[in-house]
Amino acid sequence: MNNSMECSFDKCPHPAWNPRGILLARQKPFCVFHSPLINRKRSEFAAEWESFLTVSRIVDRSYDPLHCRGFIFPVSMDFSGAILAEEADFSGAIFSEGVSFARAHFTRCDFTGTRFAGEVVFDESIFFGSCQFTGAQFLRKTGFTHTRFMRDAVFTHSVFRHHADFTNAVFDNATFHSAHFQETVEFTDARFEGDADFSGVRFGGNAFFNDTLFSGRTIFEDSRFSQYGFFSDVSFSETQVTFH
Repeated sequence: MNNSMECSFDKCPHPAWNPRGILLARQKPFCVFHSPLINRKRSEFAAEWESFLTVSRIVDRSYDPLHCRGFIFPVSMDFSGAILAEEADFSGAIFSEGVSFARAHFTRCDFTGTRFAGEVVFDESIFFGSCQFTGAQFLRKTGFTHTRFMRDAVFTHSVFRHHADFTNAVFDNATFHSAHFQETVEFTDARFEGDADFSGVRFGGNAFFNDTLFSGRTIFEDSRFSQYGFFSDVSFSETQVTFH
């Protein structure tokens, strides 16, 4: 990124990048990470991303803070097995293709407003701290199977346009308030060990809660099921369960 101009993204420390070497008068300068020129930046992005990771890498696939706010990833990304020892900030980021966080360990993470355009895999990952997915958009198949959320998991106003699978996931407190599942969603054999808030959720496809355990306060108030909701052998340990 050999360019003396600064990236115009808020507080971005990286220099601007322009594949043509010419910056048009009306065009804001962006670094290779924030540039919307997805097709043109693929090859250079890969090299710059490796350099970026080198700064944060502790050992192998363990990293100190990853500040990727607003990054536009032009290629598929693989964070499988990564250990994110400090904060991982992907808020407002765009994953143009698929991304895998399978078996990753998160300390604290922020995916607020993140757009996942390809298939997303969080299977068998562990969130040791709170995780924010408020307003996140999942445009393809999404997997959180066997995932462990040890603190608050917040999916408020998130949108799942394709099949979403939380089978065997374990939650502490979980908030899906006003989320929208446009197709099938599965919480089969999931465990909610704290409060579970599904108020205002729109279930556009079938919703499976078979063999699900709700141990805390459970709210489905104002939720809407366009197809069928399956609650076979579901368990509610707390006396306060709200369906309206």
